[in-house]
Parts: sequence; C-alpha cells; structure tokens
Amino acid sequence: MGAIYIATLLLLRETHAPTLLGRKARRLRKKYGNPEISSVLVSKKPPRATFLNAIIRPTRLLVYSPIVLTLSICAAVNYGFIYIIFTTMTSTFMSRYGLSKGEIGLTYLGFGIGNIVGNVTLGALSDKLVKAIAGKGEMKPEYRLPPLIPGSFLVPVGLFLYGWTLQYNVHFMVPLVGTFLVGVGTILIFMSINSYLVDAFTEHAASAVAASTVLRSLGGGLLPLCGGKLYEAVGDGWGNSILGFIGVAFIPAVWLLYKFGERLRLKSRV
Repeated sequence: MGAIYIATLLLLRETHAPTLLGRKARRLRKKYGNPEISSVLVSKKPPRATFLNAIIRPTRLLVYSPIVLTLSICAAVNYGFIYIIFTTMTSTFMSRYGLSKGEIGLTYLGFGIGNIVGNVTLGALSDKLVKAIAGKGEMKPEYRLPPLIPGSFLVPVGLFLYGWTLQYNVHFMVPLVGTFLVGVGTILIFMSINSYLVDAFTEHAASAVAASTVLRSLGGGLLPLCGGKLYEAVGDGWGNSILGFIGVAFIPAVWLLYKFGERLRLKSRV
C-alpha cells in the first residue's frame, strides 16, 4: 500500500481545484510582481482555524448527516466481518483441515481474488452505470449507490457458505469460495460508498471520507474482539450465520438510501 501511495503521488496529476488555482495564482504573482493576486478558492482563515475546522467537520458530518452516518455504519460492520474472519482463519483452518503455517497463507487468496474481481468490475462499470441510470437527465450522487445492493447480498451469502462448510468440514476450497464472495461484496460496498461521498460532498469530500474511514476502522478494530468468543459459543456455522443475518438487515437500509438518499442529503445541516 505504501508503494502504491508513493506511485500515486508521483505519477497521477493533481485534480483538486483549489490547489490548481492556488498554484496558478502563485505563478501570476511571481510573473507580475503583484502580491494581491490570489485564488477565490483559497481559504482566508488563519492556519489554526483551518486545522480545527478540518478536525471538527468529519464529526459534524457523522452527527448531522444521516446518510453519512448510515453508510459509515454499513462500512464499519462489513469491515468488522472481514477482520473477524481474518483473525480466526489461521486457527480454524489449522484445527479443521490440518494445514501447515505455510499453507495457511494461501487461504487468504479467496479474499484477495474477490477484492480484485470487485475492483476491476466496478471500476469498469461504475461510470457507465451512472450514465445509464441518469439517461439524458441530471447525474446525481445517489446513482453511485446501486452496486451497494448486490454487494450487500454477496457478503451474507459468502458468510453463510463459509460458516456452514467449515462446520461440516467440507473440502477447504469451498469455504474459500465463501471468502471470495465476501471479498467481492465488501469491495463493492466500500467503493460505492466512497464514490458516493466524493460526488455528494464535493469540496468537503475529504471530510466525509475521513468520517467514514474512522468509523470503519473502529469496526475493523473492535468487532474482531468478540469473533473468537462467538465461534466458541455457537460454532462456525451459527457464528457466521449471525454475522450474515446482520448483513441481511442492511439490505433494506441500502435500498432505502438509494430511493430516498437525495432527500436526506439535501436536509443535511453540514
């Protein structure tokens, strides 16, 4: 991830409008010797106020924007599902299938391949899907949300398959198909949410994504703390089924966000 981030900084072009206009204003000041030239998009606030605002705004978005809060909770729960499985896969596959430590590493390929498939698929189809939904009408941020629906179906299906095939000691490749489905589903969910937040909150997109990321990271850090105890109490089958039912509960919420998300967004007080 670090290498990708560095490559992004070095190879991709800057697209942030305030930054581009700020650079242009700096060039013009130097060229004409006029210190009064500035960009209208550059904040005139002192650095301290700008910093405090950047810290406070993500919290305000979570508190005052129902759609940001709902999508962030959805992302947090699904992120927690991933890390519950990650933190228990080693012990589970070693005890049930007798895999060695070297072989255990290969069991994570299901997630990895699922993420790649989801990334490539949504990356290729996302803009085309938005244009198809919009037709000749106005393009709205809510048109980024439809992939959430199949993603929200795939995650529970993958959890059910993963849990019950483990429970009955089916060949170890079958539960990995379950993790593949979870991998595809979660990447559809995360990419759709991030794309929506960027389109919906434009100049405050970084704050919206930051709010979602903080809540998602909390889900990924806290939910796995109960994963092992859950499986010990009810077994792999029912343990993952409980997670799957929680995922199923988000399906109607996701559909409602797609249908009525514009109203919620316009009522946001941020």
